[in-house]
Amino acid sequence: MLETVSSHRRRSQALEQRHRERMAAIEKGIELPPDANDLEAQLELAKAMHRPRYLLRGLVLSGVGLALLLFWHGPSDDLFRNAGWVVLAIGLATLTCYVIEGRKEKPLSPPAPPGGELRR
Repeated sequence: MLETVSSHRRRSQALEQRHRERMAAIEKGIELPPDANDLEAQLELAKAMHRPRYLLRGLVLSGVGLALLLFWHGPSDDLFRNAGWVVLAIGLATLTCYVIEGRKEKPLSPPAPPGGELRR
């Protein structure tokens, strides 16, 4: 019983704190983060956070491939040089995906502040 009461109290305090933070943000004209109960806004946020990282992967793979091609001088040179070509090709393909995906996405416009104009 005591556990149920303390759990309810914690949830009530958390909701009250969240309400105070949101009201303060509205008063200052700060854009509010999506509501935890708004499923559509949460999906958009998750999609934006998990955007593919083609540029990073492509640059890393291309760099490793070039390094294997240009700087590996050890036993079994042919094996590492061939591996370098493969890794370089994968890196360049990933960079190509980055360019193609970048053209598909619409540019992000700055969000409009709530309530119209920005207050200073």
